[in-house]
Amino acid sequence: MFKNLKNHKKKIIALFIVSLLSTYYAYESCIGNMYCINFVSSIIPGGKHNSPQKDKEEVSILKSYPQYKETSTIHSAHNSMKAIKFTLPSPHRYGAIAKFEDTFIFMDAFGKLFIFKEDKDDFKNSQLLETKSLKLDMNKEEFDKMHDNEILTQAFAVKGLTVFKKNKKNYIISSTFKFDAKNNCHTISLFKSEAFYKDGSFTNSAWKNIYNSSPCLKFRHGDKTVPGAVHNTVSSGGKVQQYDDNNVLLTIGDLENNGVSSPDLVQDKSNSYGKIIKINVFNKNNKIFSLGHRNPQGLYINKNKVIFETEHGPHGGDEVNIIKEDKNYGWPLRTFGVNYDIKAHRWFHDKSDRTHSGFEKPIMSWIPSIAVSNLIQIQSDHFNYWKNDLIVSSLKNASLYRLHLNNLNVITIESIPIGERIRDITELKNGKIVLLTEDQKNWNDSKSFIILKYFKPQ
Repeated sequence: MFKNLKNHKKKIIALFIVSLLSTYYAYESCIGNMYCINFVSSIIPGGKHNSPQKDKEEVSILKSYPQYKETSTIHSAHNSMKAIKFTLPSPHRYGAIAKFEDTFIFMDAFGKLFIFKEDKDDFKNSQLLETKSLKLDMNKEEFDKMHDNEILTQAFAVKGLTVFKKNKKNYIISSTFKFDAKNNCHTISLFKSEAFYKDGSFTNSAWKNIYNSSPCLKFRHGDKTVPGAVHNTVSSGGKVQQYDDNNVLLTIGDLENNGVSSPDLVQDKSNSYGKIIKINVFNKNNKIFSLGHRNPQGLYINKNKVIFETEHGPHGGDEVNIIKEDKNYGWPLRTFGVNYDIKAHRWFHDKSDRTHSGFEKPIMSWIPSIAVSNLIQIQSDHFNYWKNDLIVSSLKNASLYRLHLNNLNVITIESIPIGERIRDITELKNGKIVLLTEDQKNWNDSKSFIILKYFKPQ
């Protein structure tokens, strides 16, 4: 009898411990869901529901949870930097950043706008906050329904962002893919919206579509005879910058219409692909500014109207170009790169055998490729000896490249490892540099933004 009683006590104690553990893990799994927390709290001995006011406070705290991840130190030849890393508040690949007033804005791949709010007391509590602005609609949901290829659906996204200033007004200009569901085709398109920023609050007017590339391209697999046929969304370009009081420049890649995957559209002036397009953001007038581009990933226009552009070459041959109106930069007839089938050891359309003769030449070309992305020209004195240098970012090499120029010729090149794929780059008014990044090893999932600021080593 006593033996049975002892066994019952053991069972009761074991059940109690299991019950407590189960309740604890249930509570832990509820973090972030106040309805779940309330229910579990009510079944804990002595527990009770949170009041509605408490619910509201808790949800507010969760929404404002810091995005700060870590701070590391980077040393370059002339500067030491603190690299302050934050989690990006969007899980999607692509998107873009742009300087805005004394801060910066971020548009995610799906067209949502965020603005960076700096915490003056503790920089680690600074964060990108989603604005009340209207989302840019590029018909992505319709595209995803009709195309189940993961690479296609990820890359069908926002590509470029800039702030256009005129008469003390700010306009947000964004480049994206845009889907025509009726005809099952897509364009590289430009949208405009006026931004309103007061007392830290950011809103915008309705988005207006001000440009669409031509023709609208369809996805056709294996058919190389139909003009405009493409099988993916790589080589899209999409960077945009203000050129003057009325116009922007927009880069558009060849989308693999290079004479190999499909007919060469780049050297054909009757279409938009492989071109830089000049677009009036007010009356929508547009013209081809330059041609002969493969995948122009970076664009920067300085105060003297010097236009710097970066673009992907094939296997090798990533370029930095100085863009001049009405000039031809050679692709796919000229490149310093070679075919992806390295047994050929040449790009078979290049009859000049990599001398780039007859076309504009880059001021810099990387072999092997670094998967070049965007670039800036340093305007401030925040970083020692960097003023007027080009800072070029890369995806594959996860580095910044500092190009020191003399009369627009590259004199020195410095590689500055960052450790993350760099999708976009901008310089703030205070001279700090912002990078939009992806994890180098798992770049489909982990996304961040990094702020680089100078510090003097002790």
